[in-house]
Amino acid sequence: MCTNIRPWTTAAFAATLALPDPELKQGDQNMSEPTIIDGPEGRKIAYRRAGSGSSVLLLHGITEGSETFLPVIDNLAADHDVVAIDMAGHGLSSAPEIVGLEQMAMDAGLLVQTLGLENPLLVGHSYGAIIAAALASNGLGCGAVLVDQAFELSAFRELLLANREQLQENFHPFYDQMFESFGMDKLGERDRKLLSHMHAQADRDFVLAQ
Repeated sequence: MCTNIRPWTTAAFAATLALPDPELKQGDQNMSEPTIIDGPEGRKIAYRRAGSGSSVLLLHGITEGSETFLPVIDNLAADHDVVAIDMAGHGLSSAPEIVGLEQMAMDAGLLVQTLGLENPLLVGHSYGAIIAAALASNGLGCGAVLVDQAFELSAFRELLLANREQLQENFHPFYDQMFESFGMDKLGERDRKLLSHMHAQADRDFVLAQ
């Protein structure tokens, strides 16, 4: 059972991921620099960690990174041991030869074991919510918070496959256009820069293999 988790945690995550926070100072984003550990097959797994108390594991969405959660890490770290992972092929984590949900879930599980996290609350956004649900269904963690989880991925997969050749050549322009269509112009300058930075770091071949 999760302990000492504030009742507003779920709402805070949903609100923070959806809306810019004008009160967050730029300096606050540097409170947790990435750490890198050795993963399977010589790969690297990067994560950010801050705070102490009951454990919270943050799992970001596709083309994002642990930076996604910077606006909430500082708040949660006041009374929680907060860990945000760079999923395989994202941020500073290298991509595996075998691409898929299972490998990403295994990496997250390995990080939990390596860091000795006890019954962490799993918080996943978008694709990360699918991973959080998979981990929770296998008995990992004390609970799961799933933010903007996609329940049906087949249509998205078919869209990627149908446009695979074009995306190989124009991957990042495609993602820029896609996220602009989501209303990026409604976000503040800081949030637009953060999302653009994370998308630029995403591994094209890894994303297209989903």
